Amino acid sequence: EPGQHHPWPANLRRPRRPAPQLHRDALRHPRWRRRAHREQRQPRQQRCVQRQRAQESGQEAKARGRQLHESTFTDFRPARNQIALRKQTREAVMALADAVDDRDPYTFGHCRRVAEFAAELCAHMNFSPDLTDEIVLAARVHDVGKIGIRDAVLLKPSRLTPEEFDHIKQHPDIGARLTARFPDFSRGTRYIRHHHERWDGTGYPSGLRANDIPLGARIIAVADTYDAMTSTRPYRAGLSDEAAHTEMARVAGEQLDPEIVAAWLDLRGWSAAIEPAALPLRLAA
Repeated sequence: EPGQHHPWPANLRRPRRPAPQLHRDALRHPRWRRRAHREQRQPRQQRCVQRQRAQESGQEAKARGRQLHESTFTDFRPARNQIALRKQTREAVMALADAVDDRDPYTFGHCRRVAEFAAELCAHMNFSPDLTDEIVLAARVHDVGKIGIRDAVLLKPSRLTPEEFDHIKQHPDIGARLTARFPDFSRGTRYIRHHHERWDGTGYPSGLRANDIPLGARIIAVADTYDAMTSTRPYRAGLSDEAAHTEMARVAGEQLDPEIVAAWLDLRGWSAAIEPAALPLRLAA
């Protein structure tokens, strides 16, 4: 500036370039490019506010994530509790059925064996896993209704009178009403109610005939009959395997489903040992 002292001699001073007038020149010159960039940038205070908002939004996102995480586990907790409760209920009903078997030393482990035989039959006949589970669970507790039968009748060492037999015929209905209250057993309630029906329609409690009898009940009837024949009772000794399979072949088509009897005999490897004359017509064909 005129009249102002400058530390450098005039011949060494860098000539001052005039300030650009056009925006194009300003973008071309490095110094003015930096200045234009600074002017385009937001003020510091505004940048701080935006940074703070970003941090707050991040914290809120984390909080929402924690809430979602906690709510997810909270949602699954009742499901876990329900699964545990259903498992405990299933075990309790099975324990009740075992307790009924334990009342009579001659039927100890009867329900457990019938369930094992039913599982083998279902696997041999290629039933679906869901149907197999229904039948096996029903077989596991098929005699739980005997809890409502008097000890004087249930534990009688001799043959039952007609009145006592009418009383013990109530146990399928009692067991069906008891298990219908529990989700795991309610699907097999009809199997429990009708496992004493006969193929010829003379069984109880409903007198169902042939294919009107639920399939699971027919499976349980075959497994139940075999275990009853081979178990010792107060009024008779248990039959041998040979005598049991001969007797089952004889009652097939009268008491038991002949097709299921044939599958059972094939499973046990007894079909070849039976005389064709001992088989019903449908089995001998």
